[in-house]
Order: sequence, then C-alpha cells, then structure tokens
Amino acid sequence: SRSISGNAGISELPVLATSSDPSVQWWILWEDTTSGTPQIYGKYYDGQRFVEEPGSFLDGGISSSPGQSFSPALAINKTSSLAAAWLDGSSGFVNVYAKVLSGSPPAWRMLHDADTSSAEGLGVTLRQQAAPDAPLDVDIALDSQGRPWIVWLEKHRIYLKYYSGARFEEAFGSASGDGLSGAQGEALHPKVRISQAGDTLVSFSSTATGKNAVYLLSLGESGWQALANAPQSGLVYAPENHSSRPDFFIDSFDTVWVVWEEHFSSGVSEVYLAHQTTLGFSAEGSSLSFGGISSTGWQVSDPTVAVNQSGSPYVAWSQQTAENTEIYVSRLDNGFWRPMPFSSAEPTKGVSHTRGHSITPSLNIDSLDRPIVAWADASQGNYEIYLR
Repeated sequence: SRSISGNAGISELPVLATSSDPSVQWWILWEDTTSGTPQIYGKYYDGQRFVEEPGSFLDGGISSSPGQSFSPALAINKTSSLAAAWLDGSSGFVNVYAKVLSGSPPAWRMLHDADTSSAEGLGVTLRQQAAPDAPLDVDIALDSQGRPWIVWLEKHRIYLKYYSGARFEEAFGSASGDGLSGAQGEALHPKVRISQAGDTLVSFSSTATGKNAVYLLSLGESGWQALANAPQSGLVYAPENHSSRPDFFIDSFDTVWVVWEEHFSSGVSEVYLAHQTTLGFSAEGSSLSFGGISSTGWQVSDPTVAVNQSGSPYVAWSQQTAENTEIYVSRLDNGFWRPMPFSSAEPTKGVSHTRGHSITPSLNIDSLDRPIVAWADASQGNYEIYLR
C-alpha cells in the first residue's frame, strides 16, 4: 500500500477511473482540506509514478472554489476523455458542479449552460434552496461522444442531466418533478454508467416497496425503463431485510453487475451481489445467500464492484473488525467467492492491513486487467488516500 495524497490536510472519498491510454493508466480524485476548506484534488498514474497534472493538486485543485467542494465523482470513456463532478457550496447553496479535462496543454474547463455560467455559482443544478433541499450524492459518466451524464440526489428523488455541448438537458423528465426515481418512497445513493452499446443506466435504493430495495433503470426510446427480463419497476432484488448503497459495473460483454449492503435486524450488514441474466438478476455463488459475499457477522459499508476483460468480478468493501476497520476484496473463482488477503501468511487480514481505520474503497480494473483499490486511511492521524 502507498499514500497517494501525502499532504497536511484530511484526504477522503477517493474515486478511481482507469484509462486505455498507456501514458495515463488511471486517474484518482479525492476530497482534501489542505487549502483550508474542502476542495477536489487529483493525480494520474503514468505507469511508473503519480503525476500532478497542473490545476489538479495545488492551489485549490480541480474545484478551486471559494467555498467548500466535496463528494467527488469521476469518469473516463474509451477515448480517455475525463470528466469530474462534485458538490459545491460557493454560492451559499449546495449545487452540483462539473468540469472536463480538455485542450492542449490540458486544463480543467467548467461546464455550464451557454446562458448561465456555472462559474457564477449555480452549477449544473442551478438550485437556490438551503438544506435540507440541497443536492446530495453525485455521480458522473461519459458516453462515447464525450458527453457527461450527471446524476444526483435531491429531496429523496434521483435527478439526471446530460451535457449536449451547449447546455445541460434532461431526459424524459429526469431533472424535473419527481425525477427518474418517481413519487413513491424515498430514494438514495444514485450511480450512473454507460453501457458498451451506449445506453445510460442508473441505480439507486428506494423505499417504494416499504423496505429499502435496489433499483436499476435504463434510458430507452420512450423513457426510463427496467432492463430486459427484470421486473417492470426496475427492482433488482426483493429483500426480506433492507438493501442500501448500490454500486454497479457494466462489463465488456455488456452484462450488468450490481452490489449493495444488505442490512439485518440484528444490526449485522453483509455484501450482496446480483448480475444480469436471461432470467433477470441472479446470484453468483453465495452472493444472494445468507451472509452474501462477505459473510462476516459484523458490519460492512460502501461495497463496490469491478469486472475484468474475461468477465470475472471483484468486489471490495469496508468492514468493521475487532481492531478497527479494514478494506476487503473478494473475487469469484469457479463459483466460489475467494478473499484476496494482504498476504498468504495472514489470510484473514484485508488488503488495507494498516493500523488506522480504512474506509470508502474505490475499485477498478487497470489496463493490464488487474484490480486496483483505493481508500481513505487514518494510519497517519489525518485520513490520507492509499492505493493497492
């Protein structure tokens, strides 16, 4: 493990995105307080070292905002175009902001409607409401044309806009009314991805059925709809308990893999997973059985999933232990979920294996088809960003 941030501030909430460009193998962004207020910082890895792209790591980083910038999201497409989104409080209200890395030499450029500049303080969302109605929990994806698709949580509804090149647009009411999550229940934890075929997919959790459950919707020609062979509502899994914090990954075969926290009345939570099949969403190994993938009997949080080029999934999460909180990773091997320990000599230890609390993992697959995981780690007192 190595520290990526290495500064005097508190560094949290890392997000990883991998690139097909051998000179920029992956980017990592995080929230950082080095400048005195939270800002969004970033670096990229060129195959030998982490590089500080101008405007990404110093003097306010990527956000470089007069107010607080937090909760970063990051996306790279097949042509290695790069976009970032975050929440920003510069205007006195919290809004979603977005930038793309473009030009020669590369520079971070704010995205805004042609007639309403994000730089003037209202961002993507253009909101002027104080909390608790402010936007929360943002994510971003890039399609093959380099258009950013941004999803966020606001007033327990999921909203989405995409950037057309001149302004932000909604898709079938995705940024107005009750958004794409609908009027029933309270929604949380949105994620957005673009499939190999160019379809836009959004996941979230919602209490629409009475219990918190995981949903996945796709943008079709007539609006937002469930995936083929899935329930019409978009429900991924009908829980006996409560399901929360979904994440999903679309592999090279356009198969969707969804992972989430499953919470039990005993206070225990476990990592569950389902993947798309011709029969709907199904288990892989023990991923929907009691205990799921983690099977710890403790509490887990922030599960994330990534799939390599051959279709083999990896799952990472943060897990409470007797000593502190560690990052664990498991991979699917011949129908069984096998833990990937810190070392063969210590098979029960997670991949973090540090003296401090390790939280909020971000998992991806690099250009050499290897899993990489980043997390925030308190071993040095302040949280710093580590990667393995």
